[in-house]
Amino acid sequence: MFDEERVKLGRKSNQLQVRELLVFRQLFKTLQEGEQLLENIEEHFFQSKKSEKESQFFDDQLEYLMKYHEFLLLKYQGKIKEKHSSFEYEEMKESYELKLNLYMQNADQNVRLLIVVSSIIDYSFHLRRLDKLISQSHTQ
Repeated sequence: MFDEERVKLGRKSNQLQVRELLVFRQLFKTLQEGEQLLENIEEHFFQSKKSEKESQFFDDQLEYLMKYHEFLLLKYQGKIKEKHSSFEYEEMKESYELKLNLYMQNADQNVRLLIVVSSIIDYSFHLRRLDKLISQSHTQ
């Protein structure tokens, strides 16, 4: 990713500046995705019919993602020195796939929740990408 950006910005730019620019761009994109998720929750989640178990699932996922985002911001600032995060993407991915399969079986009733789930997946993707960029920028 750094090489692609360096080509776009030209060879004259400092390699460190390109890395910082990439991290800043991803920080901004992640914030945009988080805002979009909150808008989708406000517009679709509260108007949908859901069980208490589903509400708890979404609450847990949102809390997890917020903690992950906070962790990444602290990691970027150098306040956390952990090389590996305790956030497990694969575990999250499996739970999303399970929920998506359940919602697809009853898609007409769960369209609003599908929108929220897809926003959560999008946001988590950008968080993972930000994590990789921060890790790469701190190691090089």
